[in-house]
Amino acid sequence: MKNIFIILIAALMLTGCKENQDITQFDLEQRMIYFGSSTYDDGLPPYDTTMNYTFAMDELGLTKKRLAIPVRVMGTSPTEDLPYTVSIIDSLSKIQASDVKIEPAIFHAGLFVDTLYVVVNKTEQMADQVLHFTLEVQENAHFKKGLGDNVRLKVNVSDMLTKPTWWEKFRAYFGPYHKEVYQQWIQIYPLGVDPTPHIITGEPYLYWGRMPDDANFLANTYPVLYTHIRQLKQYFEDNVVHPGGDTSLPRIKLP
Repeated sequence: MKNIFIILIAALMLTGCKENQDITQFDLEQRMIYFGSSTYDDGLPPYDTTMNYTFAMDELGLTKKRLAIPVRVMGTSPTEDLPYTVSIIDSLSKIQASDVKIEPAIFHAGLFVDTLYVVVNKTEQMADQVLHFTLEVQENAHFKKGLGDNVRLKVNVSDMLTKPTWWEKFRAYFGPYHKEVYQQWIQIYPLGVDPTPHIITGEPYLYWGRMPDDANFLANTYPVLYTHIRQLKQYFEDNVVHPGGDTSLPRIKLP
Protein backbone atom coordinates (compact mmCIF):
# COMPACT_ATOMS: atom_id res chain seq x y z
CA MET A 1 0.00 0.00 0.00
CA LYS A 2 2.84 2.37 0.84
CA ASN A 3 4.45 1.79 -2.57
CA ILE A 4 1.13 2.39 -4.35
CA PHE A 5 0.67 5.65 -2.41
CA ILE A 6 4.16 6.85 -3.40
CA ILE A 7 3.52 6.00 -7.06
CA LEU A 8 0.20 7.88 -6.97
CA ILE A 9 1.81 11.02 -5.49
CA ALA A 10 4.56 10.92 -8.11
CA ALA A 11 2.00 10.62 -10.90
CA LEU A 12 0.06 13.63 -9.56
CA MET A 13 3.26 15.67 -9.37
CA LEU A 14 4.16 14.83 -12.96
CA THR A 15 0.66 15.76 -14.09
CA GLY A 16 0.88 19.08 -12.27
CA CYS A 17 4.23 19.84 -13.86
CA LYS A 18 2.83 19.09 -17.30
CA GLU A 19 -0.18 21.33 -16.68
CA ASN A 20 2.10 24.17 -15.57
CA GLN A 21 4.12 23.76 -18.74
CA ASP A 22 0.93 24.12 -20.77
CA ILE A 23 0.09 27.50 -19.19
CA THR A 24 0.98 30.35 -21.55
CA GLN A 25 3.67 32.46 -19.97
CA PHE A 26 3.59 36.22 -20.60
CA ASP A 27 6.76 37.36 -22.34
CA LEU A 28 7.86 40.66 -20.80
CA GLU A 29 9.64 41.52 -24.04
CA GLN A 30 6.32 41.26 -25.87
CA ARG A 31 4.69 44.61 -25.21
CA MET A 32 0.91 44.88 -25.16
CA ILE A 33 -0.93 48.19 -25.43
CA TYR A 34 -4.42 49.12 -24.27
CA PHE A 35 -6.58 52.04 -23.13
CA GLY A 36 -6.30 52.73 -19.41
CA SER A 37 -6.99 55.22 -16.66
CA SER A 38 -4.17 57.58 -15.80
CA THR A 39 -3.18 55.82 -12.57
CA TYR A 40 -4.01 52.67 -10.68
CA ASP A 41 -4.48 54.71 -7.48
CA ASP A 42 -7.30 56.99 -8.60
CA GLY A 43 -10.07 54.63 -7.53
CA LEU A 44 -10.86 53.72 -11.14
CA PRO A 45 -10.44 50.36 -12.86
CA PRO A 46 -7.06 49.87 -14.58
CA TYR A 47 -8.82 50.49 -17.90
CA ASP A 48 -11.91 52.25 -19.19
CA THR A 49 -14.22 51.23 -22.04
CA THR A 50 -16.19 54.49 -22.34
CA MET A 51 -15.25 58.16 -22.36
CA ASN A 52 -17.80 61.00 -22.14
CA TYR A 53 -17.21 64.62 -23.11
CA THR A 54 -19.56 67.58 -23.58
CA PHE A 55 -18.59 70.92 -25.12
CA ALA A 56 -21.26 72.49 -22.92
CA MET A 57 -19.09 72.04 -19.83
CA ASP A 58 -16.07 73.66 -21.47
CA GLU A 59 -15.21 77.25 -22.27
CA LEU A 60 -17.77 79.26 -24.26
CA GLY A 61 -17.10 79.51 -28.01
CA LEU A 62 -14.99 76.34 -28.24
CA THR A 63 -15.39 74.78 -31.70
CA LYS A 64 -13.07 71.78 -31.37
CA LYS A 65 -11.63 69.76 -28.49
CA ARG A 66 -8.34 67.89 -28.20
CA LEU A 67 -9.24 64.86 -26.09
CA ALA A 68 -6.44 63.31 -24.02
CA ILE A 69 -6.86 59.54 -23.73
CA PRO A 70 -4.55 57.51 -21.42
CA VAL A 71 -2.93 54.42 -22.92
CA ARG A 72 -0.90 51.80 -21.07
CA VAL A 73 1.75 49.27 -21.97
CA MET A 74 2.04 45.82 -20.43
CA GLY A 75 5.56 44.42 -20.45
CA THR A 76 8.78 46.37 -20.54
CA SER A 77 8.80 50.11 -21.02
CA PRO A 78 10.02 51.12 -24.52
CA THR A 79 13.66 52.14 -24.69
CA GLU A 80 12.89 54.43 -27.63
CA ASP A 81 9.84 56.29 -28.95
CA LEU A 82 7.66 53.76 -30.75
CA PRO A 83 4.58 54.30 -32.93
CA TYR A 84 1.41 52.37 -32.18
CA THR A 85 -1.76 52.06 -34.20
CA VAL A 86 -5.29 53.14 -33.29
CA SER A 87 -8.20 53.12 -35.71
CA ILE A 88 -11.91 53.98 -35.73
CA ILE A 89 -13.76 50.68 -36.04
CA ASP A 90 -17.45 51.67 -36.24
CA SER A 91 -19.24 53.17 -39.21
CA LEU A 92 -19.28 56.70 -37.77
CA SER A 93 -23.02 56.80 -38.45
CA LYS A 94 -23.35 59.23 -35.56
CA ILE A 95 -20.45 61.55 -36.44
CA GLN A 96 -18.67 62.37 -39.68
CA ALA A 97 -15.14 61.02 -40.22
CA SER A 98 -14.00 64.53 -41.13
CA ASP A 99 -14.95 65.71 -37.62
CA VAL A 100 -12.56 63.28 -35.88
CA LYS A 101 -8.77 63.37 -36.23
CA ILE A 102 -6.43 60.92 -34.50
CA GLU A 103 -3.05 62.57 -33.97
CA PRO A 104 0.11 60.49 -34.57
CA ALA A 105 0.21 57.83 -31.84
CA ILE A 106 3.66 57.61 -30.25
CA PHE A 107 4.48 55.74 -27.04
CA HIS A 108 7.46 57.53 -25.57
CA ALA A 109 10.58 55.88 -24.16
CA GLY A 110 10.66 55.11 -20.45
CA LEU A 111 6.91 55.36 -19.92
CA PHE A 112 4.27 52.83 -18.91
CA VAL A 113 1.41 55.33 -19.35
CA ASP A 114 1.22 57.73 -22.27
CA THR A 115 -1.45 59.83 -23.98
CA LEU A 116 -3.32 59.51 -27.27
CA TYR A 117 -4.73 62.78 -28.61
CA VAL A 118 -7.91 62.86 -30.68
CA VAL A 119 -9.35 66.14 -32.00
CA VAL A 120 -13.16 66.33 -32.30
CA ASN A 121 -15.07 69.14 -34.01
CA LYS A 122 -18.26 70.50 -32.45
CA THR A 123 -21.27 70.03 -34.74
CA GLU A 124 -24.85 71.30 -34.70
CA GLN A 125 -26.18 67.78 -34.08
CA MET A 126 -24.40 67.67 -30.73
CA ALA A 127 -26.76 70.34 -29.35
CA ASP A 128 -29.58 67.81 -28.94
CA GLN A 129 -28.00 64.36 -29.23
CA VAL A 130 -24.97 62.39 -28.12
CA LEU A 131 -22.70 61.40 -31.00
CA HIS A 132 -20.15 58.64 -30.69
CA PHE A 133 -17.28 56.79 -32.30
CA THR A 134 -15.21 53.80 -31.17
CA LEU A 135 -11.42 53.57 -31.12
CA GLU A 136 -9.53 50.28 -31.20
CA VAL A 137 -5.86 49.50 -30.70
CA GLN A 138 -4.37 47.54 -33.60
CA GLU A 139 -1.34 45.27 -33.55
CA ASN A 140 1.78 46.57 -35.28
CA ALA A 141 5.48 45.72 -35.42
CA HIS A 142 6.10 47.16 -31.93
CA PHE A 143 3.00 46.30 -29.89
CA LYS A 144 0.53 43.47 -29.50
CA LYS A 145 -3.10 44.21 -28.67
CA GLY A 146 -4.04 44.07 -25.01
CA LEU A 147 -6.35 41.39 -23.69
CA GLY A 148 -10.11 41.73 -23.32
CA ASP A 149 -12.29 44.80 -23.85
CA ASN A 150 -9.57 47.27 -22.90
CA VAL A 151 -8.42 47.54 -26.54
CA ARG A 152 -11.62 49.39 -27.48
CA LEU A 153 -12.86 52.76 -26.26
CA LYS A 154 -16.28 54.24 -27.04
CA VAL A 155 -16.16 58.05 -27.07
CA ASN A 156 -19.45 59.91 -26.51
CA VAL A 157 -19.50 63.59 -27.47
CA SER A 158 -22.30 66.14 -27.06
CA ASP A 159 -22.99 69.83 -26.58
CA MET A 160 -25.98 69.41 -24.30
CA LEU A 161 -26.49 71.18 -21.00
CA THR A 162 -29.77 70.66 -19.16
CA LYS A 163 -31.34 73.52 -17.22
CA PRO A 164 -30.55 73.01 -13.51
CA THR A 165 -33.35 72.75 -10.97
CA TRP A 166 -32.26 75.96 -9.24
CA TRP A 167 -32.54 78.15 -12.37
CA GLU A 168 -36.12 79.40 -11.99
CA LYS A 169 -35.46 80.37 -8.38
CA PHE A 170 -32.61 82.62 -9.60
CA ARG A 171 -34.37 83.83 -12.73
CA ALA A 172 -34.34 87.43 -11.46
CA TYR A 173 -30.53 87.31 -11.73
CA PHE A 174 -29.93 84.93 -14.67
CA GLY A 175 -32.96 85.64 -16.85
CA PRO A 176 -34.61 82.93 -19.01
CA TYR A 177 -32.53 79.80 -19.44
CA HIS A 178 -29.87 79.88 -22.12
CA LYS A 179 -27.26 77.18 -22.37
CA GLU A 180 -24.62 79.84 -23.09
CA VAL A 181 -25.35 81.61 -19.78
CA TYR A 182 -25.16 78.39 -17.78
CA GLN A 183 -21.99 77.39 -19.59
CA GLN A 184 -20.31 80.70 -18.71
CA TRP A 185 -21.55 80.42 -15.12
CA ILE A 186 -19.83 77.03 -14.83
CA GLN A 187 -16.56 78.69 -15.81
CA ILE A 188 -17.01 81.67 -13.46
CA TYR A 189 -18.29 79.89 -10.34
CA PRO A 190 -16.50 76.52 -9.84
CA LEU A 191 -16.17 74.86 -6.46
CA GLY A 192 -13.56 76.64 -4.37
CA VAL A 193 -13.88 80.24 -5.61
CA ASP A 194 -16.51 80.98 -2.96
CA PRO A 195 -15.10 80.50 0.57
CA THR A 196 -18.55 80.74 2.19
CA PRO A 197 -18.40 77.87 4.75
CA HIS A 198 -20.97 75.14 5.17
CA ILE A 199 -22.80 75.60 8.47
CA ILE A 200 -21.89 72.06 9.61
CA THR A 201 -18.64 71.06 7.90
CA GLY A 202 -17.09 74.52 7.67
CA GLU A 203 -15.88 73.70 4.16
CA PRO A 204 -16.70 75.73 1.02
CA TYR A 205 -19.76 74.20 -0.59
CA LEU A 206 -21.36 76.68 -3.00
CA TYR A 207 -20.62 76.38 -6.72
CA TRP A 208 -22.52 76.27 -10.02
CA GLY A 209 -23.90 72.81 -9.20
CA ARG A 210 -24.99 73.67 -5.63
CA MET A 211 -26.70 77.02 -5.24
CA PRO A 212 -28.35 78.42 -2.05
CA ASP A 213 -31.96 77.53 -1.28
CA ASP A 214 -32.84 81.19 -0.80
CA ALA A 215 -32.28 83.54 -3.74
CA ASN A 216 -33.39 86.68 -1.86
CA PHE A 217 -31.03 89.44 -0.67
CA LEU A 218 -27.95 87.80 -2.19
CA ALA A 219 -25.86 90.95 -1.89
CA ASN A 220 -26.15 90.76 1.91
CA THR A 221 -26.51 87.03 2.53
CA TYR A 222 -24.11 85.65 -0.09
CA PRO A 223 -21.88 88.56 -1.13
CA VAL A 224 -19.28 86.39 -2.92
CA LEU A 225 -21.98 84.66 -4.97
CA TYR A 226 -23.55 88.02 -5.81
CA THR A 227 -20.16 89.39 -6.94
CA HIS A 228 -19.74 86.47 -9.35
CA ILE A 229 -23.24 86.97 -10.74
CA ARG A 230 -22.26 90.59 -11.45
CA GLN A 231 -19.20 89.26 -13.30
CA LEU A 232 -21.48 87.02 -15.34
CA LYS A 233 -23.74 89.95 -16.20
CA GLN A 234 -20.73 92.02 -17.25
CA TYR A 235 -19.48 89.21 -19.50
CA PHE A 236 -22.67 89.35 -21.58
CA GLU A 237 -22.46 93.16 -21.64
CA ASP A 238 -18.93 92.98 -23.06
CA ASN A 239 -19.48 90.04 -25.43
CA VAL A 240 -22.16 89.66 -28.08
CA VAL A 241 -23.59 86.16 -27.69
CA HIS A 242 -26.73 84.92 -29.46
CA PRO A 243 -28.73 81.87 -28.32
CA GLY A 244 -27.43 78.84 -30.19
CA GLY A 245 -25.29 81.15 -32.31
CA ASP A 246 -28.41 82.27 -34.19
CA THR A 247 -27.85 85.95 -35.05
CA SER A 248 -31.51 86.35 -35.99
CA LEU A 249 -32.31 86.10 -32.28
CA PRO A 250 -31.69 88.95 -29.81
CA ARG A 251 -28.32 88.84 -28.09
CA ILE A 252 -28.23 87.47 -24.56
CA LYS A 253 -28.25 89.98 -21.72
CA LEU A 254 -28.86 89.34 -18.05
CA PRO A 255 -31.51 91.30 -16.05
